[in-house]
Amino acid sequence: MNRSGAQLRAGIGDLMALGEFQRVIDICKKTLVAARDARDPITEALSLVGLAASHRALGKYKDALILANGAIEQSQKAHMPEVECDALLERASILRIGQLQFYEARDDYREALNLGHEIGYEAGVSQSLCGLAVVMLKVDQVGTVHAYAREALDIATEINDVSLQIEALNVLGLYYIAVKNHDLALQALSDALARAMDKKFAISQAYVLDAIGELHMAMKQPDKALSYFGRAYEIARQSHYAALQSSIMLHLGTTYVAQEDYSEARKCYDSVVRKSEEMDMPIVEAQASLHIATLHLHLREPAIALDYQRRSVDIAHRSMNPFFESQSLQQLAMTQRAMGHFEQAIESFNAALNIERSLDNDKAVREIIAAILWTQVLGLVDKVLRLLHLRQESDQD
Repeated sequence: MNRSGAQLRAGIGDLMALGEFQRVIDICKKTLVAARDARDPITEALSLVGLAASHRALGKYKDALILANGAIEQSQKAHMPEVECDALLERASILRIGQLQFYEARDDYREALNLGHEIGYEAGVSQSLCGLAVVMLKVDQVGTVHAYAREALDIATEINDVSLQIEALNVLGLYYIAVKNHDLALQALSDALARAMDKKFAISQAYVLDAIGELHMAMKQPDKALSYFGRAYEIARQSHYAALQSSIMLHLGTTYVAQEDYSEARKCYDSVVRKSEEMDMPIVEAQASLHIATLHLHLREPAIALDYQRRSVDIAHRSMNPFFESQSLQQLAMTQRAMGHFEQAIESFNAALNIERSLDNDKAVREIIAAILWTQVLGLVDKVLRLLHLRQESDQD
């Protein structure tokens, strides 16, 4: 890569970490025009990557995806594998963060990882490993997460990339939360926060503060969690980071539910729905709908919960997001089962099972089959009890 391209990439990375998204847009628009005039394909492709990243951060996911695809096409035409790796990583981020398309993001991360290994692009390898670790956490397949995140951290340390070090430590912290090792989670996240604060990387700070909030929720300390979520949200709000604002607001809502402050929780969820409509992010509305459904279950209003779960299923299906459709179907099935609608629950579980089989998610397939069997048992018991009740009534007559 030429010197101007390397400087542009480094500058974009720093500004994104600082939350200066509009500055990235302004700079990349100028460099894009200049690169096209000078017939500089490297700077042109990197400018497109920067524009994609900044549009993603501002919640303009459709535009971001078009720009990322343009960067991939441009870098492939010009035979620039390092820039192609950057573009693939950005598209993966758009799919993961903006569209919750975790399996599609996984494919891009894997392609970027292979490309990074082929050309010896260590930063690309580290970022790909971090992305894969996050995706595996999201789809509840934690077996490889620690190895991915640990290797990403080792590489980031070797090349002295603080931003990647923070990202890897944050993922390690989330992994330790998932496996209930709270001491190691706090250690990793505290280290990540210290480095982010030292570099004044606002967005990195917001992500880590949000993760620390999740840790305190896992430790059943909702008051502390609220404090960290609040700090993270304020940073995201000031930076206009759309996806992070919505994610943190959902975490805030969950915390209020844990405190049985249902009115505040509903305000959080409603704000996410409004944001999703403003930014044209239907899958985020589906996410919020599942949270609202859980809220109504706490309020012992399962019929209302069913409506929101069905809405989430419908949005996910129309958005062509099979993973999230399956998650919504499984929650719908559990509510149907709790209400004694066993045949409907089995139908919903089977729909989710077909999706998970198509995604080759063996863990989910096993869990859903077990849920179906248990639902069948409960349905059989219910029928027996009904027959016994009818017989008792007949004997009394």
